[in-house]
Amino acid sequence: MKNNLEVEICSSENINQDWYVYIYDTNQQKIIQKFYKGINKFYTIEEKQFHAEALKKAVELKLKSGWSPNVKKSKLPSPKTQQYLIEDALEFSLKRLALNLEPKTIQDYSGTKRFFLQALKRLGWSGFDISEYEQYHIREAMLNVKEHRKWKNKNYNKNITYLKAIFTQLKKDYVISVNPVHGISSEKEEHTTPYETLTPKEQTIVFKYFTEVRPNFLTHYKTIYYCGIRPKELLFIKCRMVDLKNALFVLDEEITKNDKPRRVPIPNDLLKDLKKFDLSNPEWYLFGLNYEPCIKKRGMNSSSYYWKEHVIGWLGINKKQYAGKHKGADDKLRNGVPLQAVQKVFGHSKPTTTEIYGRIMEDIMFDEVRKKTPILK
Repeated sequence: MKNNLEVEICSSENINQDWYVYIYDTNQQKIIQKFYKGINKFYTIEEKQFHAEALKKAVELKLKSGWSPNVKKSKLPSPKTQQYLIEDALEFSLKRLALNLEPKTIQDYSGTKRFFLQALKRLGWSGFDISEYEQYHIREAMLNVKEHRKWKNKNYNKNITYLKAIFTQLKKDYVISVNPVHGISSEKEEHTTPYETLTPKEQTIVFKYFTEVRPNFLTHYKTIYYCGIRPKELLFIKCRMVDLKNALFVLDEEITKNDKPRRVPIPNDLLKDLKKFDLSNPEWYLFGLNYEPCIKKRGMNSSSYYWKEHVIGWLGINKKQYAGKHKGADDKLRNGVPLQAVQKVFGHSKPTTTEIYGRIMEDIMFDEVRKKTPILK
């Protein structure tokens, strides 16, 4: 037992106060360890004194045997966070994510990264080490993006989710120790109203116009209307995904929204148009430049801009291109195509999603109720 170590009892006349045995280091002039074991379960001073004395003797014997008190175990090594500027860190994260995610997902994440960095620049917060950014900075930057790009809450929430994934990858790679995006609450999303679809008269005008001005764009629109294929999916369809013999689109999982392969029937009217295309280059984009097979892919929003310029601007019909998918669903259901069939074609996992597109469903059900309700006699 070292001469500088003394074992003492801390006692009290107050029966409710805890007793303990302690080791006192006379060199440091401080208590270096305390022991409470078994003393305070008794309710009389005599019993506490007896057990405290026994514990004191046990500690003294342990010290005499060579035991050194208060020797801490060596700590496990902690990962060292790497130093990255915010711009470099986000780029590093996207490269890591690209190893396991589909290109279209990485494209979405890249857009979020770009918007976020632009906001940091506007706020004067760019160029700092990634570890300096806290939840406050992330939220304020994303709110700045929301205001700058006039996002609705739905878009804001979606991009917050993307940014959270980017920062999560940085945490996995020990670039940061805490994900500052976690805990940023979502904004309450606005109630969305269904797309207003083209009336039969407007549809005739649009079909006639593009037949004369750009037939290939009409084929592109027909694919949305007939097949329910999203404009974003259409952007990545390649010629090899068109099976003219079986009248099918065979979509790779890399381009579908739910990351699952999908087969979509091609109606005869659209099939006639596609047979006019040169599909001999399997890796060319079906609706590339000029909305015909081409080695070069169009821009992400090119078809929306083209529709806006010609249909909304020139023809004065204020309806969105994507409404063609909704109208296609309505018309199929009206003509007796089962909801499950439309669901399969559109690639929806739930019938309720299809019902959003098939707004005519309620009218059909009401007609059924009227026809099959018996007459009260």
